[in-house]
Amino acid sequence: MFLFGLYCLFRVRPSDHIVVYNFAFEYILGVMVLYFRRQPAILDIEDSPRIDETGFRGAVNRILFPLFCRITATRKLVVSERLAKDLHLKDYCVVYGAIESVPVSRQIDVASHWSQVAGGAPLSLHYGGSLCVETGLDLFCGAVERLFRVVPRDRCYLRIVVTGFGGFGSSDRIKKLQALSKHTGISVEFYGELTRPEYLRLMISCHAALALKLPDSEMGKTTFPSKVVEITSLGLLLISTSVSDVPQLFDRTNAVLLSKASASELASTICSVLNNAADMAGVAIRGRDRAYDLFGQKAVGLMVSDFVLGRRVSKRRVSEKIAQGSRLV
Repeated sequence: MFLFGLYCLFRVRPSDHIVVYNFAFEYILGVMVLYFRRQPAILDIEDSPRIDETGFRGAVNRILFPLFCRITATRKLVVSERLAKDLHLKDYCVVYGAIESVPVSRQIDVASHWSQVAGGAPLSLHYGGSLCVETGLDLFCGAVERLFRVVPRDRCYLRIVVTGFGGFGSSDRIKKLQALSKHTGISVEFYGELTRPEYLRLMISCHAALALKLPDSEMGKTTFPSKVVEITSLGLLLISTSVSDVPQLFDRTNAVLLSKASASELASTICSVLNNAADMAGVAIRGRDRAYDLFGQKAVGLMVSDFVLGRRVSKRRVSEKIAQGSRLV
């Protein structure tokens, strides 16, 4: 905290532009220095305080956030259009994320991959990340239990791959599904936390992936699901709830969006994907193309640098780029 304050006091030049990520307590002295220097930092709002966050941390966040909004520039970087509207921002850029070109080792021949499912191979479906109610754990478990009853048992039709972590017995719930999957037409594999290379190998072995953050949860209201960026950029079919800005970015031509966040709707949607595997490759390919249109790092980087440097007032999606002649910190 003190080092950042000293840095802003003695090292930041008048021509520099400072961006601070979220509203961490460690930034407070530096941000105050910049405010009194009449060179306010630009706040990058990844998420806003949640009203359901209790205890000391929740109280501190609800104090720090309005303070940071007050002593930073009126221009903001923000994670979604919905959050910008909820915060009544007038001058902002929406930053969903940025993706680099996918290395050859991680590229998927989507059409060939899906042709295996059309030919009788099991559909591989990923669910992962932070495993909790807000990210759709109840939704997922309820859907899988329904699928156990309706998917034929003569062979394996569906392979479900679960990764990630969570508290309050979430791992136990996944392990219970894993045990119940024996002698059904569904295989449930639980890997927990993995290294990045291990995780990517599992992801590209899948055909589709779930992004189940609940639209009406505080988490769903205050941030954007980064899983959407990751899933589509890898060429997997996106199956998502209609949370945050997702329905504005994707539609039924390039993703599969749930009409409502319920276990029965998710189970029905997965069955529909299984029954229409021949058509899903095209949807996944268009989803990947859409992701590169939305999140490609070069175009996105130019937009954020234009916004931060004041060359253009924009409400478009942005990422990060070091601007020639100035420093973004």
